[in-house]
Amino acid sequence: MIGLSNVDAVRQFLSQFEVDDLVIEDIFNVQQRNKLETHESYLFGAFKTYELVDYTMNESYISLILFKDVFMSFHESEPIFLKGLTSRLENISFKEETADLVFYHLMDVITDKHLLIHDSIEQQFNLVEEEILEYKKADQEMIYQVRKHLLKLSAVVTPLYDQLTKTLKEPNGLFNTRYETLYFDLFDHLKRLDDKINQSKELMRHLLDLQMNNQSNRMNKIMGALTVFSAMFIPATFITGFFGMNFVNFDFQKHDYGVFIVPGACFAN
Repeated sequence: MIGLSNVDAVRQFLSQFEVDDLVIEDIFNVQQRNKLETHESYLFGAFKTYELVDYTMNESYISLILFKDVFMSFHESEPIFLKGLTSRLENISFKEETADLVFYHLMDVITDKHLLIHDSIEQQFNLVEEEILEYKKADQEMIYQVRKHLLKLSAVVTPLYDQLTKTLKEPNGLFNTRYETLYFDLFDHLKRLDDKINQSKELMRHLLDLQMNNQSNRMNKIMGALTVFSAMFIPATFITGFFGMNFVNFDFQKHDYGVFIVPGACFAN
């Protein structure tokens, strides 16, 4: 179901399946946290999906309900993965399969999309790493964008992996055992993506530390140069200021070596 503006129609449709009112509220709450919940006769899930377009993360919200023989999903707008899912389901005979197979393909298509997003983020990350290591500086905006994208992706992938693993281990009767191999493959993809995201986040922290160290070193060099120039001009400034004062009686002004005697006395003290 695409479009959540017609609340009454959605409620009337779901009432046929005896879906809990709190679940229905969660379907309309597009700011819902990422989660999978097992109810008495169905599984409910709500999470965000992403697509990277011109270094911008386009966000979509999806909520889904899985019964033993019925699978339904709800979207604000047409989902980005719809074409990929449709092409997968064209050759499936649903008279012989169960609804959880559609759930598997949906999760697998979303995971594949997120893997491609991470690959793109990783390319940006490598550019940032190259700039920091070779040129000792990097575009601050790019660093911010890469880190932001990693955090967004992590906020979806990590809880989804943990909750899906837990859900499939529960004896809920919603998942066919003959699809175990497919779900193990899905777990492998999610685990690999989660590990890659965590690794990228850790490397990003190290790069940020290195960037801060490079900036600190550049600042130290600048301060060192300013200190040298200051040290060169401080004596001259002192002498100029000292002898430029208006004295009524200052015998050293008339002395042939007064300019040397006064600074020498100051240094001796």
